[in-house]
Amino acid sequence: MALTVPLDVCMERLSLKIRALRGAGQASGIAAPPPVPRFYFATAAGDQQQLQAFVQTAAWLLQLCGRKQQQLLSLQTLPSPQALQLLVGEARATLSQPPEAQPGELQQGHGQAVCTLLDQLAEKAMQQLKFQWQSPQPSSTRIEQAQRYLHLEVTAEPYTEEDAEQQMQASDAALLEEADRLEQQGMFELQLDEGDSTWQLDLMLLKEDTAKLQSLASEALQAMNTLQQEVAEDLQALRAHEDHLNEHCRPQLAELQALNQHLEALKQEEATQQLACQQAQETAQQLNQEVQQKKKQLQVLTSKVQDTQALTRMQEAVGKLDGELSDMAVHIGLLQHHMHSLQAPPATHSPVGIAA
Repeated sequence: MALTVPLDVCMERLSLKIRALRGAGQASGIAAPPPVPRFYFATAAGDQQQLQAFVQTAAWLLQLCGRKQQQLLSLQTLPSPQALQLLVGEARATLSQPPEAQPGELQQGHGQAVCTLLDQLAEKAMQQLKFQWQSPQPSSTRIEQAQRYLHLEVTAEPYTEEDAEQQMQASDAALLEEADRLEQQGMFELQLDEGDSTWQLDLMLLKEDTAKLQSLASEALQAMNTLQQEVAEDLQALRAHEDHLNEHCRPQLAELQALNQHLEALKQEEATQQLACQQAQETAQQLNQEVQQKKKQLQVLTSKVQDTQALTRMQEAVGKLDGELSDMAVHIGLLQHHMHSLQAPPATHSPVGIAA
């Protein structure tokens, strides 16, 4: 099992290989994908363009490895799951030891699995193109210049300890002279002996800076504590105001809930009355049809029957039916009036206002 290369090292190596393969791919007539940043496949970009760039780069490397170009061009038109499955299959057919990468890991378009797969495909493409790394060869002019500088260093006089001591003494003298000049100008007070060295001045300045930073840190800490206390007080006041609003609006909310329940009950009653009215209208229509049939039968019987008493009884029956129809019409009118009264908004309830 191959060792896992760190992600940053793998991406660094991959970027160098892709940069080297661009020229070889253009020479062979294979168009390279658009360039991406150096660590593009190592971190998440948060969009679908990263997955598309991964598929395009992998398809380009597979073409450099000698795979079928027409089948690889269809990767850009297929949906992401199918394209990744085809890509994994082509990689397994191309590489002798393909990485154990699942389509779910490649679906993200970044990470260890993506960089490892691209790195192995790039290595295979370089082997297919017989690419060889070569060290840069300097020109003859640069070689002569380097030899000349080397000769000067060899023939120069050696740097002894006496030279180093003289240079240190000169530096100390220059430091003392600069300190005297600044002290005369009143910028700071500094007392140094002739035997003091530069590290004492650095230590003094460091102590002064440390004292200033400590004073500033204490002031900043005090300001932060004050700010934290003020924020806690404001938060407590906000919670108290919220509790007050909830307590003040509780009766209005209860009344609003009761009104909503009453409104729902009225709507249900209205629906029931509408159903009863519809049934009454259907019954009245049926009775009207029966009356019309009875009238027709009465006309037929009137033309055939000679007995006046039977005709009188029939006329009385028809009169009773007319009376029943009148009563039914009155009942329907009362139902319609009741429905209209239910549909009208109640005049007793006033809108609820919530105090600020």
